[in-house]
Amino acid sequence: MSRAGDERLIVPRYSLSYRLISILLLMGIFLIAILFSALYLNNSRSIENEFILSQNYTEQSLSTSVRLLQETLFIYDAAYEPALQAAMSEYLLSLNASGWDPGNMDLQDLQERIYQETGYRADLFVISDEGVITRSTDDSEMGLDFKQFPEFYQNLTSIRLGDVYASDSIIQSLGTGEFRKYGYQPTPDHRNILEISLDVDDLISRVNLSSFSTISNMYTGSVPGVKSVFIFGKLAVFRNDPKEGLQHPDHYKVSYTTLTDRLDHIKEAFASKNNIVAGDPGANEYRRYMYVPSPETTGPSLSELGHVIEITYDLQEIRDRQHSALLTYLFGGVCCIIMVMLVAFVITRYITHPIDQIVADIEIISDGAYDHPITHTHGFEFGRLETSIGKMVHHLKDDIISIRQKSDDLDHELGQRIAAEESLRTANRKLNLLSSITRHDILNQLSVITGAIELLPEEGCSSLYLIEIIQRSVANIHKQISFTRLYEQMGSHQPEWQRMDEMVMHAQEGISLHGIRIENTVGRLELYADPMASRAVFNLFENAVRHGGEVSLITLDFKVIDSEGIIVISDDGYGVPVGEKEKIFERGFGTNTGLGLFLVREIFLITEINIEENGVAGQGARFEIHVPEGAWRMAEDGASG
Repeated sequence: MSRAGDERLIVPRYSLSYRLISILLLMGIFLIAILFSALYLNNSRSIENEFILSQNYTEQSLSTSVRLLQETLFIYDAAYEPALQAAMSEYLLSLNASGWDPGNMDLQDLQERIYQETGYRADLFVISDEGVITRSTDDSEMGLDFKQFPEFYQNLTSIRLGDVYASDSIIQSLGTGEFRKYGYQPTPDHRNILEISLDVDDLISRVNLSSFSTISNMYTGSVPGVKSVFIFGKLAVFRNDPKEGLQHPDHYKVSYTTLTDRLDHIKEAFASKNNIVAGDPGANEYRRYMYVPSPETTGPSLSELGHVIEITYDLQEIRDRQHSALLTYLFGGVCCIIMVMLVAFVITRYITHPIDQIVADIEIISDGAYDHPITHTHGFEFGRLETSIGKMVHHLKDDIISIRQKSDDLDHELGQRIAAEESLRTANRKLNLLSSITRHDILNQLSVITGAIELLPEEGCSSLYLIEIIQRSVANIHKQISFTRLYEQMGSHQPEWQRMDEMVMHAQEGISLHGIRIENTVGRLELYADPMASRAVFNLFENAVRHGGEVSLITLDFKVIDSEGIIVISDDGYGVPVGEKEKIFERGFGTNTGLGLFLVREIFLITEINIEENGVAGQGARFEIHVPEGAWRMAEDGASG
């Protein structure tokens, strides 16, 4: 069994150090994964809880801010009450002067007188017993039917049937959306209600009491997770347009955009007086609609007051914080794993280093250094192992040397036997080929000679012609015998390194080129080939001279492709037809002996050198000689052989 085979048997798949470091790493990675996973989950939950607390605080704070703003408006509401009652007194005096017929009053003139006396702009209305505005100084509210607001209409009916003046809170006008202070007075016949609205929008705006957008902007973008805040009044429901329910929509930090489901959610919040969630709270973005009731008041429009706050939450920042925490813990985990790897390596090195030293010493001994000592290592167990191995090496030393000597002798004998068998196979192949060539060709020529001799005695036959046939046959037999002599020499000597330029020179000397020019650019190229390689080059030149036609130039070039050397021998003669490019290397093909190119290929194949013809017919022959790696080299200057 070979040494490699022994190594495959004794070398385990995984080393002790590999197994030990793997166990330590797996344990460390498992513990680190559990620890950092728990830390990350705890941190992630803390971020979520922090957001939930912030969300609750934000919603409570927003609701409180809106209610405080509404209560502040009610505080200012009392300041406008005297002016409103004074205006209502003028309204009643005008009604009395008209004969208690509202249709006979000049509302425009009355509006101007009220402004002169109170300093406030006021709009005048007449509400019929059907709850419809029949007369008004504000054309935008003419024909407004209050029956579409059942609770408010019921309150108006109670006022109309009574005898008491009633005032309302500062609210937004259904027609213009401006803040107004309203007062109501029933007519003596209880058929109509006189309504006055003082325009307090400018005054309220100047003292910055109605800035719901200011409240919104305090939270938008400054509170984590809050993308936008919009505060809608019930005017959004009355006009079926959420934007109409916003006071000063252009003052919001986030531009108002239309959402298809916004109006439905606002209506649902006003109707149910509860909070509503739009979208999936687990998604990155969702909205909450919070109903904020108005403070308690005795005004008839109490049922139509209140607001809905729309808060759009964007959880991307929360997700980013969780992702950042994840990356932080991953980085910490990787750093810890690296530390565990270093610790595992140190521990494994400390444990396995003595074993590696002993194994290294044993490998040195197994390579033949039987006197090499076992290195001393720490530890009682390793000391016993050193002593035992030393004894074993001492006892096996002589046996190993003896076995190795016998193995070398057997290898040498086997190599000689293999070489002899290869030589015998080569010789048998050559003998068989020689026998076939010689027997077949000589018998053919003898048949021709015999036939010519038999025809000589007959009359009418040209003796000179028959003698020429006999002479040609004898010459062919001579060539066949010469070929067998050359073929016998092939492979009879060891291949050797030969200079290509010397082979070319010998070929030139042995053939008449008839003025053909040779261009040799192969330089210092050497081939490892049979000693008859120069004969192969000669045959290629002879083939060009004999069969090339009007050849004037033969070129030799050399190139390297993927470590393979390629020698190109080409001429400018007739070339080789397409159908004959392989046949020219067959024995007996051609107009002469048919053995020249056959012999070339046989000579080169001895050292696994291949030859092929790939020229273009009519443009010259082109032979490529493919030399495998290791069978060609470039000789140093002045070197040869």
